[in-house]
Amino acid sequence: MSKGQLTKVYLRLDPDADQHPDVEGLVLLMCAANRQRPRGRFHPDIVKKILGPKRMAAWLKPKPGKTRPDLLPQGDGTLYLDGWDEWQEGDHTVGERVARLRARRSTTVTTPVTQPLQERSPDRNPPPRHQALGVNGRSSSNKNPETSSSSPGDDDESRYVAEVVALYTAMPGTRDRPTRSDLAIAKDWFKADLPLAVVRAAVVMAIARRVLRTTPITQRIASLAYFRDAIAEAKAAPPDPDYVDLMASRIRSKQEKPL
Repeated sequence: MSKGQLTKVYLRLDPDADQHPDVEGLVLLMCAANRQRPRGRFHPDIVKKILGPKRMAAWLKPKPGKTRPDLLPQGDGTLYLDGWDEWQEGDHTVGERVARLRARRSTTVTTPVTQPLQERSPDRNPPPRHQALGVNGRSSSNKNPETSSSSPGDDDESRYVAEVVALYTAMPGTRDRPTRSDLAIAKDWFKADLPLAVVRAAVVMAIARRVLRTTPITQRIASLAYFRDAIAEAKAAPPDPDYVDLMASRIRSKQEKPL
C-alpha cells in the first residue's frame, strides 16, 4: 500500500465479532489498523500501547478453535491484523470475500452468516427461513411444485419465483404462504429482468427498517406489493452488499415470525 493511501471511510465488521474473546481489543485494533501505513499492519510498539503487554501477548497466541493468532508477525517485524485484507481491502463482491476468508482459515470458529444457494439440499420444499434471509441472488435447484414447468424458460421463471417467495415468507411479519397476487408480482419481476440480488436488497432493507425500530409492529405485511417502493429505491441507489448482509443477520437474530 502506498504512503499516500487514505484511511477508509467505513470498516466491515464480522456480524459474529461479539463472540470474540476480546471485543474491545478487536474494535480498537480495527480502528487503529485503518490509520496505519500500510493499513492493517502495526509496529509492535503501537499494539503494545493500545492493548498493553498482557493483552498483546494473548493476541499473539491462537484462540481456541484456531490454528493461527489474530496478530501475525511479519517478516519485516510488523504485526498483521489477521483477516484485514480479506475483509477490508479490494473491490470484491460478498461471495468473493467469503471465498477468500474460507481459503485463509484453516478452521472455522463461527457459522457463516449466509449459506450459498448451491450448498442447500436439493429437495422440493422451500429453504428454511433462516437460509432464505441469506438469498444471494443466484438461482438454486429448489423448485416450488406450484410453479414447476417442463420447458427451460418456465423452469427459470419457477426457480426465480420460488426464490422470491422463500425470501418473502421468511421475513418477520409476512404471510406464511404467498397469495396468487404475490406469485403474479414475482413473475412480473422475472419478466422485467429484475435481479434477485436487487429483490433481496430491497426486501431486507425494508424489513430492517420495520423490525429494528423501537415501536411495536401490529400489522402483518399483506403482499409483495409492499416492497415495490423499496425495489425502486434499491434499483436507483443499490445499497452496499455487506450492509445488506449485516441487516439480514440482525433481522434473523431479532425475531423469526412475530405475527
